[in-house]
Amino acid sequence: MPITFVNIWETKILDTIRTFLNAEFAGSIPVYTGDFKDMGSQSIRLNPVGSDLIERMTTAELREYIVDVSYTFKEKTVKKKKKLSQNVLKQQLKQKRHVPY
Repeated sequence: MPITFVNIWETKILDTIRTFLNAEFAGSIPVYTGDFKDMGSQSIRLNPVGSDLIERMTTAELREYIVDVSYTFKEKTVKKKKKLSQNVLKQQLKQKRHVPY
């Protein structure tokens, strides 16, 4: 019996990662797929790269999916004395405080 191809990129891969990131950051950072969009000062872009066949079985395939996750951070008031990474960490810590446990 042949294996039927089902495209699971959107429903099983990208939607699952998007849901996880929205829950992790309490929806404070927009998560999107596709071409670059200016989403304000912060955003996360999910870009499907490809999939590799790991194992072929009689009734299924085991695949590894590769996704590029890009974090965009824009801040006009970054102080020159502080490193950009310190500003990003400060922003993330502020947002983490608002995540309900």
